[in-house]
Amino acid sequence: MILRQALIIPPLVPMGIATDLTRSGRGSTSQGVHHLDDLDMQIIRELGGSSALQWNVRESFSNIARKLGVDEETVRMRVNRARERGFLPVWRIMVNPLLIDCQAANLDIEVKDEQHKSRGISKIKTLDGMNSIVDYRGKEITVGLYYEDDESLAHKTRVIEAICESPRLDVWTSTFPRPIVRMSQLDWRIISVMRGDARMELGEVAKSAGVSTRTVQRRLSALTGGRAVYLLRPPNVSVVGGLMCNFLVFCLDRGKKRSADRMILSTFNRIGASDTSSEQFSTFGIACENFSEADKVAERLKAVGGVQSVRMRVVKEIAVVEDWLSHQIAMRV
Repeated sequence: MILRQALIIPPLVPMGIATDLTRSGRGSTSQGVHHLDDLDMQIIRELGGSSALQWNVRESFSNIARKLGVDEETVRMRVNRARERGFLPVWRIMVNPLLIDCQAANLDIEVKDEQHKSRGISKIKTLDGMNSIVDYRGKEITVGLYYEDDESLAHKTRVIEAICESPRLDVWTSTFPRPIVRMSQLDWRIISVMRGDARMELGEVAKSAGVSTRTVQRRLSALTGGRAVYLLRPPNVSVVGGLMCNFLVFCLDRGKKRSADRMILSTFNRIGASDTSSEQFSTFGIACENFSEADKVAERLKAVGGVQSVRMRVVKEIAVVEDWLSHQIAMRV
């Protein structure tokens, strides 16, 4: 049975992912492992959007500094350090699926044989419509995908089930707002140029697109304001210490869910990202130092009023699938 809930797990993700925090309050590295403190986490969360999606793909450091009550140079230094140490390797631009006549969904599934998990993931990456795969410790994965209609989603789900030799755990459809911008060929060209680096110099973008920098600025403002594109910044899990945990929280009662979401967001200070847009599901990326702490977080979440169940997964790797969406953009260029 496909659960027709409006849950966005940004590709990623990304929005349900956090990193380890140090007790000292200072970002540091030890033995090749990168640690982020509370301020680092807050900055990274603002970069990705405090809500489900970050539509402003070039959120300024000054705006983030103002929100957090720190100076702009501190924000810039923290971000640069995270990038230099490999925690934020890319700043990708993603396209609102409604612009390509699609919708988005996330599929939770377990592979039958963990030893052949990587082979299954490789096969899934080749399918049309795939945009991301989150690989968790154990047998479970989450596949982010685009689909044209219910029949298309059902077909893609069956194919993935066959590859994994296992029935799905859950399927969630994602809600995206209707874009309020009329797309031009130039807009698609700008997206194509910036897709792999949302923060590349606008002068370089203008040169590649064959227009002026001012034109790029104007069109990019229209794209972000019109909710045509959003930011995806998948972290590099391999360079951080501790556990990157994704908690899927289920609340059946809408009113209790809103109250529970507010309670969780105000109480758990290690949340790196969250999505509370669904009527019954929320995801929270919470940094944990070890499995014992992760279990305690899960129990605390279950104790929140209105919460009926909690699923905890430890992230092993996040893969962005490029080919299909890049082809869709290229066709429109």
